[in-house]
Parts: sequence; structure tokens; C-alpha cells
Amino acid sequence: MADKDTVEVSQGSDVARSSKESTPVSPESPTQASVASTSPETKRASVAAPAATARRAGTAGTPAASRTSAAAGAGTRATGGPSKPPTRPTSTATPATRRPTTASSTTSTHRSRPSVSASEDERKPGLTSSASRRTSTLMSSPSRMADKRTTAGTVGTAGAARKLASATSSTTGARTSTLGSRASMSGTPASTRPASTATRTPTTSTTASKRLSMSGLASRPATTRSDASNGAKEIEELKTKLADGDAQIETLKSQIHASEAVVAELREQLANVPAAAATDAEVQSAQASSADEAIANLKAEHESALANLESRLSDVIAKLQSAEAELDQHKSNLASAEDSRTSTQSEIEVLRQSLERVQLESEEKVKAGEAALQSAMADHAAKLAELQTSLTEEHKSTVAELEAKLKADSDKDQSDGQSHETVISELKDNHASTVAELKSKIDELTASQAALEATSSDKARSDQQAFLTKIAALESEIAELRATNDVAGKSAESTGTQLSELHSSLAAREKELAATKEDMSTLLIKATESQSALADRDEEIRKLKTMHDERMKNISQDYEKEIESLRGDAFFKRKFEELEGQHTELKTTSEEASRAHAEALAAVNAELASAVETLKSLEAEHQKNLDALRASHAEELESAKTGASADKDANERLLDDIKAQHAEELAVIKKESESVLSKELEALGASHHAVLEALKSEHAEELGKMQAAHGEALSAVGSADTDAHADADEVAKLRAELEAVREQLQKAQADSEVAVETAKNDLEGKHIDEMEKLIAMNTNAMDRMKADGIQARRDLEELTAAHSKSIEDTISEYKNTSSSLEDRLTEQRAVNADLEAAVRAAREALAKAQAEVDDMGHQLAQEKMDRMTALAELDAAASARPDTSEADALRKELAALKQTQANFHAAGEETLRAKEDEVESHKAQLAATQDTLATMKIDLDLAKKELEAHKAESHAKYKTAMADYKDLNDSMTTLVEEANIKAKELEFKLEQTTHLAEDNDRKVEELEAQLKVKEAELAEAKAIAGKNKGLSASRFAGDNEAGEDDHVAEGEDDNSDKDEDDADHSSSALASLTRARVLAQQIDVLDREMRDRNLLMLNSITDGRRPG
Repeated sequence: MADKDTVEVSQGSDVARSSKESTPVSPESPTQASVASTSPETKRASVAAPAATARRAGTAGTPAASRTSAAAGAGTRATGGPSKPPTRPTSTATPATRRPTTASSTTSTHRSRPSVSASEDERKPGLTSSASRRTSTLMSSPSRMADKRTTAGTVGTAGAARKLASATSSTTGARTSTLGSRASMSGTPASTRPASTATRTPTTSTTASKRLSMSGLASRPATTRSDASNGAKEIEELKTKLADGDAQIETLKSQIHASEAVVAELREQLANVPAAAATDAEVQSAQASSADEAIANLKAEHESALANLESRLSDVIAKLQSAEAELDQHKSNLASAEDSRTSTQSEIEVLRQSLERVQLESEEKVKAGEAALQSAMADHAAKLAELQTSLTEEHKSTVAELEAKLKADSDKDQSDGQSHETVISELKDNHASTVAELKSKIDELTASQAALEATSSDKARSDQQAFLTKIAALESEIAELRATNDVAGKSAESTGTQLSELHSSLAAREKELAATKEDMSTLLIKATESQSALADRDEEIRKLKTMHDERMKNISQDYEKEIESLRGDAFFKRKFEELEGQHTELKTTSEEASRAHAEALAAVNAELASAVETLKSLEAEHQKNLDALRASHAEELESAKTGASADKDANERLLDDIKAQHAEELAVIKKESESVLSKELEALGASHHAVLEALKSEHAEELGKMQAAHGEALSAVGSADTDAHADADEVAKLRAELEAVREQLQKAQADSEVAVETAKNDLEGKHIDEMEKLIAMNTNAMDRMKADGIQARRDLEELTAAHSKSIEDTISEYKNTSSSLEDRLTEQRAVNADLEAAVRAAREALAKAQAEVDDMGHQLAQEKMDRMTALAELDAAASARPDTSEADALRKELAALKQTQANFHAAGEETLRAKEDEVESHKAQLAATQDTLATMKIDLDLAKKELEAHKAESHAKYKTAMADYKDLNDSMTTLVEEANIKAKELEFKLEQTTHLAEDNDRKVEELEAQLKVKEAELAEAKAIAGKNKGLSASRFAGDNEAGEDDHVAEGEDDNSDKDEDDADHSSSALASLTRARVLAQQIDVLDREMRDRNLLMLNSITDGRRPG
């Protein structure tokens, strides 16, 4: 029996060693031991006995030192990083040598637990590489690297140390050093296993680090790649979450290994129990009770660990699913944002719709994030509550079960030891089956985790590539849009310069127009002055006429006086009275003829003055129309510059329609003006013809009267001759009387001839003197009139030159706008020149007519004088009856006078006809000028209306554009304000969630502290139960005590591992805090980028819609 017990004890010790050696060393254990090495030693000192620590000091110091040295070496090597890929160690072993040799020495009675070392060692490299890969991706972003360094530096906990160890575990040197230290501590063949694992780790870790470093090094732009950077940040957050899940899985595995070590120690204790059962039943009962308590504690711990593992796995899966959903949603949002970005910036409505769509999508995102956050918080709170209730219930149940089992076991141990062994064997079998189930579950979970990692990494790669391709396409599109925007800006600048040039040219033309207006005003003043001078000269001519008439009257009075002096004779008296009657009749008729001629001239002058006034009014209207045309043309230029490209075809059509309409209206106006002018010409011709007929009838009457008087005189002379011949008898008688009388007559004739000659000489001298005076006065007046006329002509030429210059300037300005208006202006200029020539010709004709009237007046006076002389001679001849030669001479002279009078009347009629023709031609020219001016006025009115319509349209377009721009600016400002408000709300919610997370972390820490207190109480209970009593306290129990101390020391190591696992919970809380901080930073960065993007869009829109 003793031999059997010793064999079983040896087998149990071998199994315990093999189980300890088969437990894989987590990559975090060295760093945990190195960083938090003080806390496990203090806990060990509080739980273990002083003797045990004294005995264990030599063995426990070296592993700690080796661990710290390994951790230090790993930390120093991790900072620099391997410059070359790790080489395969020389001490490689095949997978067949991984299992311990003690595993084959199990017996049928003592069943050993299956080892997890081979499978765990084969999986660890993948997990380690995945952890290293994730940590490398986290370290790739420099912005978060500093945060993590600060948090790691400020928080000096075991979790931070474990993260640094996991980040440095990708190198082979740290791995081999930790394994070497572990192998030197254990001194078993298990040292070959880490080498084989270390040979496989670099391939996956280096490739993964290369791949993720390439993705991490991809530079992202600040504004255009914000969506891609958000996706990369979310992917990195998911990777950090996966790394945290892996770390939690590793901690659970380490807890499982620690529990397996505790089970092995308990097995060794149970194997040593039968040898000591014969000596002391109390010790057996105490050991059995402690074993039962330990087993119950292990079950509780395993159940709690399994529940925590399942809850954490479910949380990780839920987070992964939510992260994938968020990633898909971000992808869809990115696609929609890119679709909205590709839309042209010129279309304002499309931009509004895209902004509204982005706003709705952001609201949906916020709502979805809030819902997910609230659901996660609710789930977390529910799971915490369930964990607390389950913990309290399990603690109570375990305490009650332990108490019941202690009582039952004490009773059963006292009654029978065989039942105790059967119970222990059953417990071992149950424990082994539970451990196998746990291992299978862990294997399944690790496999599913690896599959999830592979799928997530593949998805991340594909999504990253898709994001990169999309980002490249978006960058090219953005470059194109920027190029188009630059082209639009350049075109806007060119149009602005053109507008400024046109404004400057318009100002210059307005100045020229003002100058031309001033010139026209001066010309009008000069024209009025010239008209006033002409009126003064007309008055002077009238005064001269009156003076000439008075002089003629004086001359006639002198003649009358001389005639009255000759009235002594009765014959002369009688003849004089007859001739006086004829003279008065001729005088009246001549006065009436001169009056009618003066009235006709006055009518012609009035018509000419009215024509000049109408011409001036038309010129003023033409100037006004030109001014209006220039102003409207300037406005048309401005409106045409703004919408020339859009309204070109419409303007051409309108111009064609206007031209057609204008041609029709011109034809109608021409017909109307022709009809009106023809009527006016007919009326003027009728009036002129009536005046001429009246003059002709009066002249014919005067001629008839004169011929009748002359016939009577001839008949009287013939009757006297017949009486003389009849009295032939008396002739002889009277010859003597006749000779006497003839002599008297000759004497009287000689005397009269002398007197007549003297009188003639005197009269001729006076007349010549007066005529010379009149001629001198007339020549002086004519010279003055000619000088005034020359000055007036010069003024008129200057006016015409200035007018033609202004017209040419306006034509040169207007040529740039329309060729049709240029043609019309040239026609108007020709018409104005014709009008000016017509005015000149009319004035010259008027001057000629006035000169001819003066000549006719002089000729009329001369004829009157000749008539008086002829009458006097006729009277003298009549008095001398017998002499017929004088009568014949008088007849010839009378006939000559009649012929000259007829010729004079014919010449006068011809001159009148020529003057009438000239007047009619001037009237026709005046009518033509009026027609052209009317057509130009209509054209100008139409052009003015068109320009006003264009101006109204351009003003309306400008108002609509300004209204649209104001609406867009208001909408953009409201959108920016709403985005800021939402960002502030999100920040407030984030602060609330961080506060809740901190509260939850505090609660978790409190619960963990309570668990630690309870575990310390359980450890104290185990220590009290493990004290030796009776014979076990003698000197023969030294070896057993030493072995027990070794077991206790190993149990302390396991407790230290548990404490380190407890420290892992605090590190998970810190990790959650860092994640919350990183999330807050990312949200802040996202808010800033959204603000910058909105500002850029607003600036681009304002720069595009700004007027040049």
C-alpha cells in the first residue's frame, strides 16, 4: 500500500510538473512580472508563511530576476525594432518533441489531464502576430502614438506594461529571451517548444507588419480625403478592439493555466494525503476540506471565467458587427458624398439638394450612433447587473456548498476513506471532462476568432484598396473641378476687365457727349445771333427802301412843281390833268403790284423762317435723340456684356423683326409725308398762281387803258390834220400867220429848249448826284450785307463743321454697335449737308431776289421819270400841231417803250418763275429733310425702347441672381450653424458616455477589489487549513513540509498570476478609457474637417457668384 502510494505520489508530481511545463507562456507574462513585480511579492508575503518564504527565497528570486531581465531586454529591443528579419534559431525541435516525457508514464489508476501545450503553442504565434500587427497599426499613426505614450507613462499599471510587452513581442529576440528565462527557471524539456514557435512567428508577424505599415504610411489629405481617413480611423479602432479582445482571451487562457496548475497542486496534495492519512485523520480531514474548497473555488472561478469569456466574446462579436455595419454605412455615405461632390458647382439647386442629402445622412448617422450607443450602454449595464447578481449568488452558493461539503466530507472521512478516494476520482474525472470541454470551446473560439480576423483583414484590405481607388478618382475629379473653377475664374476676371474698360470708354464718351452738347448749345446761340443780325439787316433794308421811296417822292414832287409851273397854258393844263389821272391810276396799280409782291415776299420769308425754325427744332430733337441713343447705347452695352452669349440669337431675331417693322413704318411715313407735302405744294402753287394771275390781269388792264388813251390822242391829232387840209384856202391865209407863229414858236421853242436844257441839265445833275449817293449807300449797304453774309456763312460753316464733327464722332462711336445705324447716320449727315446747302441757296436766292427787287424799284422810278418826260414832250408835240415828224418820233419812242415794257414784264415773269421753281425745290428739299429726320427719330425711339427692354431684363436677371445668392448664403450659414449645433450635441453626448463609462469602470474596479478581498480571505482560509498539526509538525515531516512549501510557493506563484490577471481587468478599464479618448479626438477632428469643408464650399460658391 505504501509502495502504491509512493508510486502515485511520484506520478502525481510528474504530472504536475508536466502540466506546469505544458502550460504555454503568454507573451504578456514576462512584462507583467517585470512591471508589476512588487505587487505579487507583497501579496505572497501577506498570504504565505514566513518559513515558506524563507525556504522558497532561493528558488523564487531567480525567476523574477530572469523575468525582469527578459522584459528589460525585450523593451530595449522593441524600441529600436529589428533591422533585419529574425533568423531561425539553431535549437529547433520537431513538433513531436513538444509533449513532455512524463505524459507517457501515467497509470490506469491516476489519470492525467490532457495537455494543451502543443495546440496552444501552435496557435500562439498567430495570436501574437495578430496582436503585434494590431499594435503596429496603432503605432503607425503618429497622432495617437503620443497619446498612448502619455497614458502609458502616467498610468503605471500592469495593463500598460502588458501592452508594451505585447507590442514588443513581435521581435524574436524578446521572445527567445523570455523563453530562455522561462526554460532556465523550469529546467525541463519544455524549453524546446518556444523555440519552435519562435521560428514560426516572424513570417506572419513581419508580413502583417509590412502590409499594415504600408497601409498606415499612406498619407491622407487634410480636406479631400477626410472620408477615407475616417474609414481608416474606424478600421484602426476595430483593430484596437480586436487586439483588446485577443489580450482578454490571453488573460483568460493564463487564468485557465493558473487554475490547471492549482488543480495539479491539489492532485499532488491528494496523492500525498493517503500516506499521511494513517498518521493523522484530522490532517486528512483538513486536507480534504481544503481540497474540496479549492475544487469548489476552481469550479466557481472556471464558471465565472467562462461566463466572462462568453460575455466578452459576445461583446466583441457585437462590436465587430456594429463596426462592420458602421463601416458599410460609412462606405455608402462616402459614395453618396462623392456622388454629390462630382456634381457641378455651377448648379446651385443640385448643390442644395446634395447638402440636404448630406445633412439627412449625417442626422441618420447620428441617430444610428446614438441608438447603437444607447443599446450598447443598456446591454453593458444589464450584463454588469447580471454579473454582479451571478457573482453574489455563486459566492453564496459556493460558501454554502463548501460548508456542507466540509461537514459531509468530515463525516465521510471519519467513516470511510475509500468513499473519499472514489469521490476524489470522480471529481478528477469531472474536472478533466470540464477542462477538455473548456479547451474544445476555447479552440473553437480561437478558430472562429482567427477566421474573423482573416475575413476582417481581407475586408479591410479590399475596402482599403477600394477606398484608395475611390480617393484617387476623387482627387482626379477634384483636380478637374479645380481646373474648371480656375478657367471660370479667369473668364470672370477677363469679363471684369472688359467691363471696366467698357465703363471707362463709356465715361469718355459721356464726356465727349457733354462737350458736343456744349458745342451744339454754342452753335444754337450763334444761330440765334445770326438770325437776329439778319432781322436787323432786313429792318435796315426796309429803312433804306423807305428812304428811297421818300427821295423818289421828293423827285416826283419836284417834277410836279415844274409841271405846275408849266400849267399856265390851257392845253398843257388839260393834257396834264389827263396825264395826271393816268399817272395816279398807274401809281395805284404799281403800288398794288408792289404791295402784292411784298406780301408774296413776306409769305415766302415767313415760310422760310418757319422752315428754318422747324429745321432747328428737328436738329434739337435729333440731338436729344442722339443723346438718348448714346445713353441707351451705354446701357445696352452693359446689359449686352452681361448676357451677350445668351441673348445673341434673340437679339438678332429681334433686330430682324425691328428692321422689317422699321422698313414698313418708314414706307408708311414716307407715303404720308409725300402726300402731306404734295398737298402743301399744291396749296402753295395755287396761291402763287392766283397771285401771278392777279398781277397779270392788273397789268393787262393798265396796258389797255394806256393804249386807249394813246388812241384817243392819235385820233385828235388826225382830226386836226384833216381840218387843216380841208381849209386849204385858209392855209394860204394862215401861212403868213403860221410863219409868224412859226417864228414865234421857234423863238419860244428855242427859249423853251434852252430852258428845258438848262432844267434838264440841272435835273440830270441833281439826279446823278442823288443816284450816286444812293448807289454809294446801296454799295455800302451791299458791302455790309456781303460782309455780314460772309461772316454768317463762316459761322454757318463752323456750325456745320462742328455739327458734322459731332455727327462723325457719334457715327464713329455707333459704328461699333450696329452697321445699320451707321448707314442711317451717314444718310442723315448727307441730308444735313443738303439741307445746309439748300439753306445757303435759299439765302443766296433771297439776297438775289432782294437785289432784283431793288433793281426793279430803280427801273420803275426810271420808267416813271422817262414817262413824265415823254408826256411832257408829247404835250409839246401836241401843241405843235403841224409838225408830224415829232409825233412819228414820239410814236416810235412809245412803241420802243412798249416793247421795253413788254420785255421787262417778260423778264420779270421769268425771274418770278425761276424764283418759284427755286422755292419749290427748297420746299422739296425741306420735306425730304423732314422725312429723313422723322425716320431717324422713329429709329431712335425704337432703339431706345429696345435698349430699355434689355435694361429691364438685365436688371431683373441681376435681381434674381442676387436673390439666389442671398438664399444660398443664408442656407449655407444655416447648414453650418446646424452642423455646429449637432457637433456640440454630439460632444455633450460623448461627455455623458465617457462619464457613464468612467462610472462603469469605477464599479468594475470596486467589484474587482471585492473579488480580491474575497480571494485573499480564501487564501487565508487555505493557509490556516494547510497548517500542520500533530505528527506532521515533527522533524520527520520536514521533507513533506518542504514539498508542501514548494507547493505553497507554486500556489503563490499561481496566486500572483491571478493577481496579475486582476490587474489585467484594470488595464482593460484603462484601455476602454483610452478608446473613449481616442473616439472623442476622432469626433473632434471630424467636426473640424466638416467645418473646414463647409467653409471651403462656401468660399468657392461666394467666389464664383461674385460679380466682376
